[in-house]
Amino acid sequence: MIANNIRGNMNMCVFCMIANGELPASIVYEDERVIAFLDLQPFTMGHVLVVPKEHVVSITDLSNEDAGHLMQVGQLIDRALQNSEIPCDGVNIILADGKSAGQDVDHVHMHVFPRFTGDHFGTCIDANIRLTANRDQLEGAAAKIRTAIENLN
Repeated sequence: MIANNIRGNMNMCVFCMIANGELPASIVYEDERVIAFLDLQPFTMGHVLVVPKEHVVSITDLSNEDAGHLMQVGQLIDRALQNSEIPCDGVNIILADGKSAGQDVDHVHMHVFPRFTGDHFGTCIDANIRLTANRDQLEGAAAKIRTAIENLN
């Protein structure tokens, strides 16, 4: 991705450089914890990235408060897009956590982008590739997740 190649300071990621004012960005929102700006390679016009100013790779590295704030700003951007003059019949909010999930910059970020009929953007969610699981399989997976949650506390 272009973003990974725009590094004047190899010790700092592109999103940190934007947050620090070292790279230009079309900023739509900023507070003490997050910055939101238009993506250079948008899926649709109005595609916004919401990025915590703290450099963390995974959403699990954020405090619960900062993760909640990230989502609140995403909700604000969603509302703004739907009330703007940008074509917008709906909004996708996507956060890819990890390379295998599609995260392409090693700094947690949330995509918020407008959708409209005929935008030619597809999603990787394909009903034809969904698994079929019986109740025992679902309960087995649920038990593993519950155990993991208990072990986190």
